[in-house]
Amino acid sequence: MNELRKRAAAAGIESKEFLIFDKGKEEIEKHIEHHEHDFIVMGSHGAHGVKEILGSNTQRVIRNAKVPVLVLKGEPVKFEVNNIVFASTFQEDVHESFHKVIAFADLMNAQIHLLNVNLPFHFKESDEAEANMQAFRDKCPRDNCTINIYNALNEERGIQKFTEKIKADVIAMTTHGRSGFMKMLSPSITESLVNHSSFPILSVNIHAK
Repeated sequence: MNELRKRAAAAGIESKEFLIFDKGKEEIEKHIEHHEHDFIVMGSHGAHGVKEILGSNTQRVIRNAKVPVLVLKGEPVKFEVNNIVFASTFQEDVHESFHKVIAFADLMNAQIHLLNVNLPFHFKESDEAEANMQAFRDKCPRDNCTINIYNALNEERGIQKFTEKIKADVIAMTTHGRSGFMKMLSPSITESLVNHSSFPILSVNIHAK
């Protein structure tokens, strides 16, 4: 941690370190709430099997955080963000959450690509899907976002495939922060991507202020 502080100082960034022993996931949430952080960055190795069902530290933070969470997989040699995929159905009001994605994109000087994954059992013809996305884009301050529709068997696969296809750097999504029984009824695509994708994930809680 001392070494990280030195690297931050060399980059002109003020930093503080906190070291806590023998505390669980709840302590992370208490720390975030107490210090009122605006943005959270976490590393993750992903989760599978029982651990995925129960939820990892990263999953819990994504579920409960009221601020954007950026999850990194592995250790990038050089973290550059030129292209961001924002995946959504565009059927609910996610404009407020999307403004946080725009703020991140502006910070990184990155292009945003809007993505709607077309599923077999929720199929929409191209003109209908494009109209929904165009209406969404018309209400946003970023009018240069690209509009993309990708056909896939499920949302997670479609997001992964499209991100690989355009060689994007980050996947951005909103989450409802469901837990317990509601999470079993409607699993989080965001959490699933955090567990299975190799791409960095930017998660924004739709209920955050």
